[in-house]
Amino acid sequence: MRTLLLSLIRPAALRRPWQTLLAMLGIALGVAVVVGIDLAAAAALTSFRGAVSAVAGNTTHEVTGIAGRVPDELVASLLVHPEVEAATPVLSTAALVPALNNLPLRLLGIDPFSDFRFRAYSPTNTAGSSLNSPEAVPDAFIRFLTEPDTLVLARPFAEQHGYRAGDSLKLLVGSRPREFTILAIYDPVGPGAESAVDLALCDIATLQEALGLRQGLDRIDLILPGDFAEQERHAASVRRSLPDGVRLERPAARSAQVEQLIGAFRLNLQALSLLSLFVGIFLIYNTMLFAVVQRRPAIGVVRALGATRQEVLGAFLLESALLGLAGSLLGLLLGTLLAQVAVRLVGQTITDLYAYVRVTEAPLTLLVAAKGLVLGLGAAVIAALWPAREAATTPPRLTLLRSEYEQQTRRLLMPLGLVGCGILGLAALSIAIPAGGTPGGFAAAFLVALGFACFTPHLVLGLIAAGRPLVSRLSGTMGVLAIANVGASLSRTGVAIAALMVALAMTIGVTTMISSFRKTVRTWVGGTIIADVYIRPAAQDAAGMDPVLDPDLMAALAATPGVAEISTYRAQEIEIEGRPVFLAAIDADLLDRRAEFTFLDADPHTAWQGAARGEGVLVSEPFARKFNRWRGDSLALPTPSGIREVRILGTFYDYTADRGVVMLDRQVYAGWFDDTVVNSLALFLEPGVSAAEVSAQVRETYGGPWGLVVTSNQELKAEIYRIFDRTFRVTGIMQGLAALVAFVGVLSALMSLLLERTREFGVLRALGATWSEVARMLTIETGFMGLVASLLAIVCGSILSWLLVEVINLRSFGWTIPLSLEGGTFLQAMAIAIGASLLAGVIPAWRLRSLITASAMREE
Repeated sequence: MRTLLLSLIRPAALRRPWQTLLAMLGIALGVAVVVGIDLAAAAALTSFRGAVSAVAGNTTHEVTGIAGRVPDELVASLLVHPEVEAATPVLSTAALVPALNNLPLRLLGIDPFSDFRFRAYSPTNTAGSSLNSPEAVPDAFIRFLTEPDTLVLARPFAEQHGYRAGDSLKLLVGSRPREFTILAIYDPVGPGAESAVDLALCDIATLQEALGLRQGLDRIDLILPGDFAEQERHAASVRRSLPDGVRLERPAARSAQVEQLIGAFRLNLQALSLLSLFVGIFLIYNTMLFAVVQRRPAIGVVRALGATRQEVLGAFLLESALLGLAGSLLGLLLGTLLAQVAVRLVGQTITDLYAYVRVTEAPLTLLVAAKGLVLGLGAAVIAALWPAREAATTPPRLTLLRSEYEQQTRRLLMPLGLVGCGILGLAALSIAIPAGGTPGGFAAAFLVALGFACFTPHLVLGLIAAGRPLVSRLSGTMGVLAIANVGASLSRTGVAIAALMVALAMTIGVTTMISSFRKTVRTWVGGTIIADVYIRPAAQDAAGMDPVLDPDLMAALAATPGVAEISTYRAQEIEIEGRPVFLAAIDADLLDRRAEFTFLDADPHTAWQGAARGEGVLVSEPFARKFNRWRGDSLALPTPSGIREVRILGTFYDYTADRGVVMLDRQVYAGWFDDTVVNSLALFLEPGVSAAEVSAQVRETYGGPWGLVVTSNQELKAEIYRIFDRTFRVTGIMQGLAALVAFVGVLSALMSLLLERTREFGVLRALGATWSEVARMLTIETGFMGLVASLLAIVCGSILSWLLVEVINLRSFGWTIPLSLEGGTFLQAMAIAIGASLLAGVIPAWRLRSLITASAMREE
């Protein structure tokens, strides 16, 4: 009996190779998108973790500033603290290598006397010293301490770009040109070594001088003795001895904050990537359904010979599992290739939005491979459950009636509609529960798509009834026969239409979200990017670090002919209630006079003037939503001298940082934070002065030597739009792949119907129908399927657009984006649906040319 059951599935792939390949391709593409995005996002996250590990070394805890740098004098007290085993100061920044097209290089300033306890690459680490190469000169340690502008370079970076010990290396540190001497080449070892390839070491005093700092550290690394519990007891004692304005935490806590932000971005990509697999489930369902219909007589024979329902069910599920396994394995291969393309886009987007990551490849990992296999196999088995159940439960005497299955499908229309209503009710419940957060919003989106898929057969039958008179007048008997065929094969055509509808609806939703966001950003940019010329250090773009402008340079720029006024900008990351936010220092009075910020809950002039007088701060909409702090509320703002209670004067729309922005006047900031550095500035020119000419003059005079990025108003706006489009480029790739899966689904359904209806086509030819008439019937049939899919997709896509903009976006990022539904998006979706359906019908129509009427009419 087992041999007989296996005979049900063995010949299927050989007799229907194209159908089998299309089904495999549907699963493969779905798995490929999931795996590719997962690998790319995981590689970027691994790169970030590796970079943190590379500079953390053996550190158990670190002392950082709550707002601003850590004072140098704190190191001495921690070195002699009874609860501290070791302490070392650390200063880091970004640098650019002009000779290598401004390639980013991370500079880590260390104290070699104490650093050897923390990092394996320390120049003083004699036990397995990383300075173990021939280039490591004997007096490197003394020269490292005594000679200014010296550094130690990582071997991978040195070998890749041809640097050796003794060479000079010109760098742009912040906006300051500096020439360093390479003392030695070190080999990165230990945790995160693979992420230390672009990490150079220098004495902390050297880096302070290069940055123009009189004092100040990024952090003080500590080693506390004992196991985890003992370390926490020691940490409590250390915390009590720390002054106001600093905090003690584990390095993992600092990286976890950024990882949480990256995780939200990753969730969005993963949810969208599951779309392709979701569409692939429809394809497998259609394939297995056709397999059951084709083999109903054989199923009846096997059942009559004694096969049980469980045995038949198991045979078809085994076939589906084998199909899913083959598709999943192919998907792993395609996903690995896709990851190599997506990893650069994902890495660049994370760098733009959250933190600098340096990642160039995304190798396939065992965990992701297992995930892809489980998803592919699971999707295939789930999709085959209903067709396999039908094969197992149909009485043997009814298996010879081809119409029986379609009659069963018609009887299920009412229950299917009720299921669709229930699914949409669950979607509404997911939206109504705020605790569901972003996952709840995505769950609602998938439930809406699934609910509308349940209504597809009803819409097909309704449009057939409504459109029959019009089709009859326009296309005659062949047209009426074409749309009737769609209804007669509803069990197969309905699934193909639903798959195409889901892909199109998601495409409409994502496209509308992006276009609405782009419109909002353009309006926002028009009110906030108001200066004529903008200037910032190039390292700010290249490495996502915190470079500052030289005071002498700013004075020279302010004295440039044609400059009427300058606006400065200073931003740093602080922590409020355990979450990272941006603190921005601006010239409030100037922005009141020139900018056109839009506020949610305050009069702009009143808010700006209150900030200029030091009466409080302004917060961005994402901050207000994440912390539930609005105009009039009190905010505990951490400063170097302790917590300062300030009043929120207003909430402004902002699309620069989803973690939130707290904005205060520049002079107020300098007094509270003892910080006068500037990250970037803007030039307002006198009337009649050309921004392009001033930009070119500043770029020629200061751009190269000082490592500046100089952009005019229009150039900066164009750059913002380029970054915006780059951020959503990965989403566009996923949209295209999902549409491809849907196209494969329609093609598979049509090929299946062609094979099933061979005898019908033979009868039509015998009755006198020409090949062109039969082909025209198929064209009308496929075009009608595309039309139905597009009409349903427009309705479903509009709801998904609202979900993405008003629910998911607001929960994920805290941004208010007015929904903008455009007719062009709907027309484009309709054109894609009808075009893809017509294109999918070309192959079946072409195969009819070689149809032999007598053979087609012969009973099998």
